[in-house]
Amino acid sequence: MHTISYTAMRQNLAKILNENRNGETVCIRQKGKDDLILNPKTEKLTHQEKVKLALSKIEKRHASVIQALADR
Repeated sequence: MHTISYTAMRQNLAKILNENRNGETVCIRQKGKDDLILNPKTEKLTHQEKVKLALSKIEKRHASVIQALADR
């Protein structure tokens, strides 16, 4: 894995995307923001894995609402 700045990523986008497609993980840093990690795609997700991932995202986004409803 290597780390680059947001500016460098913009200037070298095609190169960075090719590296990522070839298995390289890239960490992008932007001042004042959380780092962004680009992981290479290793395999296709099954339908069940996609559903689990979507549910996980929903649960994280709406955790407080889910908890409030569960506490009723």
